Amino acid sequence: MELEEEENYLPEDEFKRFVRDVENNDSLYLGTTLREVYNRNLHDLFEIRLATRVEHYDSQIESICNHHYGKLSNAIYELREVTDLVKKLQTQVAEIDGQANDTCEEVVFKMAEKQRLQIQRKNIYRSIEQLEGLLPLFQKFIKLNQQMKKDELYRALRSIQEINSEHLDKLPTRMKLKKYLRDNLLAKQKKIYADSVILLTNWLDSARANSLIVGKLAMEEDGDELRALDFKPIFKCLQISQMRGTSIDFFHNFIVQRNKQFTQIVSSPISSSQKLEEYLYSIVGFLYIEENIQSSDKHLSETVAQMWLKFEDRIVTNIKSYQSRINDPIEYEKVKNLIKNLRVALKKINLDVTSLSTVLTMLREQYLEVLLARYAEFFDLILKQDNFAPLIVSCKEEELEIFTLFPFNSEEVNGNFGALESPGHAPNNYPKKLPFSRMVLRIFGRMKEFIDEYFLYFSGSDLNRIQRDDQARRAVISLIKRALRQTIKTKLDQNNVGLNELMQLSINVGCLASACPELCVYIQKKTFTEQPPEVKSLSNVGSQSFKDIRAEIQMQIPPRIQAKVDQILELGFDEFDFTSEEDPTGQSDHIRSAIDFVRNNLKMLSKLSRQVQETTLFVVCQHIGTVLMEWLTEDEEPSMISINGLRQMMIDVNYLEYFAGDAIPEFSEATETFVPIHQLLDLTIKSDWPQYLSSYGSLESPYLRIQPNQARQAYEKIIRYQEIGQSSSGGGMLSAMKQKSRDADRKRLWGEMIKKLKQLETGAIGS
Repeated sequence: MELEEEENYLPEDEFKRFVRDVENNDSLYLGTTLREVYNRNLHDLFEIRLATRVEHYDSQIESICNHHYGKLSNAIYELREVTDLVKKLQTQVAEIDGQANDTCEEVVFKMAEKQRLQIQRKNIYRSIEQLEGLLPLFQKFIKLNQQMKKDELYRALRSIQEINSEHLDKLPTRMKLKKYLRDNLLAKQKKIYADSVILLTNWLDSARANSLIVGKLAMEEDGDELRALDFKPIFKCLQISQMRGTSIDFFHNFIVQRNKQFTQIVSSPISSSQKLEEYLYSIVGFLYIEENIQSSDKHLSETVAQMWLKFEDRIVTNIKSYQSRINDPIEYEKVKNLIKNLRVALKKINLDVTSLSTVLTMLREQYLEVLLARYAEFFDLILKQDNFAPLIVSCKEEELEIFTLFPFNSEEVNGNFGALESPGHAPNNYPKKLPFSRMVLRIFGRMKEFIDEYFLYFSGSDLNRIQRDDQARRAVISLIKRALRQTIKTKLDQNNVGLNELMQLSINVGCLASACPELCVYIQKKTFTEQPPEVKSLSNVGSQSFKDIRAEIQMQIPPRIQAKVDQILELGFDEFDFTSEEDPTGQSDHIRSAIDFVRNNLKMLSKLSRQVQETTLFVVCQHIGTVLMEWLTEDEEPSMISINGLRQMMIDVNYLEYFAGDAIPEFSEATETFVPIHQLLDLTIKSDWPQYLSSYGSLESPYLRIQPNQARQAYEKIIRYQEIGQSSSGGGMLSAMKQKSRDADRKRLWGEMIKKLKQLETGAIGS
């Protein structure tokens, strides 16, 4: 019992310990405690004691709750009162919170800004420290930009190389600045290369454009011809190419471009003297520029001598091409001065100008040709306006005025001509007729003008006085032999020039010939030279040229007379009775008229030389003899001729022979012109054909001047007439038979004679 009581007894301390273990809510203690309670069989007691404890707690809680309920009610009441305050407070708190939020955001932003600025300042300080180390680099960049602005390309390129080698290569690879600067430098370098190409192109264009100015200054001997062109750009480009390592290509390209430019200059067309001036200025300017370049750097250019040699022929050809088109003396003078200045300018740079000397010589010759053509027109106008009448002076003053214009040498003129017309031999017998017409004064004046114009060409030339004098004399001779001679020849070719005009023209030319020494003196005064030994010979050549012209004029006189004689003979041919049956009683009318006409003209020709008279008489007589011979020997009309017709012609020939021997005293050569017709008439009238055949070819033959064809043709005309006469004869049958037999014999003889004459023509019968 006691054990059961002990087991069912639970001390307070243990109970508290059990409760503490249970309330401790530790599973380890809880399990141990519950096991111990059950093991000791105290669970009922523990449950009771635990329920009692719970009730005790409940009562405590209830008392506490009751105690605090009042306070809770009061608190709830107070809370209800506070609710409105809380709401107001909440609103105020919300407002304050919004304001605080706004303020905080601004503060946060400013804090972030401050933080950013602090970082930026830190970076700036760090950058400043780095940039202080890069300050020399940036100074180089500033200098580079200044050089670029000033177009100092070579210095800028050197600065780029220094920046690359001394600064950029030392910067860390990771720096963005290094890449940026290197790209920037590369762009600047490319720009420098491009600008150098543009600079060179601009310089080439400028050199091409300024060649004209440089050449003009050089040819005007200014002494500072190269001031118009700046050579710095070309050497800048050369330095740049040397830095790039492309100097060889630069030299080659530069020479090629300059050659192209010179080719363009040389190939430029020349259409006027102004264009020629620009052409020559450009050539000289180009060569002077090349000379300066060559002296600065021999690799930049071919030698000027090589360039001149390469293009010399083309230049000279171009000048000659334009030169051949010049026809104005003033333009010739301008071209001559240009070429002369060109020679001087090229000699200064040691070029061979022999070809230009040749051009000047050709130009002088062509200038002479132009002057000759121009003065030929003057002479032609003078001849057209002249009346070919001797000048008549009414007083001494007028005569002196004329002789001032023309140095008349009366002794020489009278020696070259016959009896010139003059009103008397007294020197003061006025009015007085001079031998020449106004043409002489005008032509002599033009010849002096020609000398003056020709001497204009020599101004500034290299010829000395003697050479100028010689050239001028030769030019005057050309003026006489070509311009004046051709003008007079053109005048002579006109059919309306009468005999009086021809004679006066011949006298005028003779008077001009007498003034040749005066022209030589005039030239001598122009050149201020002493009279060289050849002056007389040149004067003689000029006089001889005038004599040749006068001879050509005088050669026109016989044809003029001959033409009139032809007209008379043609009328006589129509009126002459070749088949006349009547015996002739005297010379024919046409022969008488022809002789009278020739005699009168021979008297007129006494003003000229005796030689002109003799030549005219001989030529006219020869022509008359030829015409009469043609009447007998031509196949055309007359087709037949009678013996009386032959006798009439013999009388006419005898009359002509008498006139030919008597017209000019002591001149009988003209009678020889009628020997052939005389021999033919003798042969036909005498019918001496056997003698002709037997003596043909012999120097002793009386018919030596008669050709076989002439003899045959005359014979055929005679027998043709005789045949007609026989066919018309009458009579009885017996006489008719006899006549027929005789006619047959004659025809046979005629046939044999004609056959033999033809054999003589063909040479079938020897001499």
